[in-house]
Amino acid sequence: MPARIFGERETGGAVEFLFLNQGDNPIRALIRPSKKIKVGERIRIAPDGNEVGYVWAKRHIGGGEWLVDVEPSAEHVMAVAGALPLPPYMHRAASAVDVERYQTVFAKELGAVAAPTAGLHLTDSIIKRLRASGVDLAEIVLHVGIGTFRTLRPEDIEA
Repeated sequence: MPARIFGERETGGAVEFLFLNQGDNPIRALIRPSKKIKVGERIRIAPDGNEVGYVWAKRHIGGGEWLVDVEPSAEHVMAVAGALPLPPYMHRAASAVDVERYQTVFAKELGAVAAPTAGLHLTDSIIKRLRASGVDLAEIVLHVGIGTFRTLRPEDIEA
């Protein structure tokens, strides 16, 4: 999903969203900078100055995660202003080629926050050759969650 969205606060400050789902409001989103956002705040989404919608901060869940309302809809804002969310360790913004390359051949359902990178090297051709060689494959749904975008905290290491 093109779930990385950039917005602007009424103060002029930049805000980055990572929509964690789509559908009816409210939706879940990671927000940076989370600590500066106020409940009820309206953030304008206007890439290149072209206004496409607004995000309202409804409730802070914790760990940078919020419930937000998106107008006109999360689907619309992602389609017009969204970018592919690459993991932070890549240290760059997504490019047009990433939309194709950063996708597994297994993807069938929307819902993952990021691609399961262990499967990126597999191609349709390799899968076909494996099946022709007698390898049985089982299909599962794996939606990578927000943990891929979070840094480890000291208390996490013990867990």
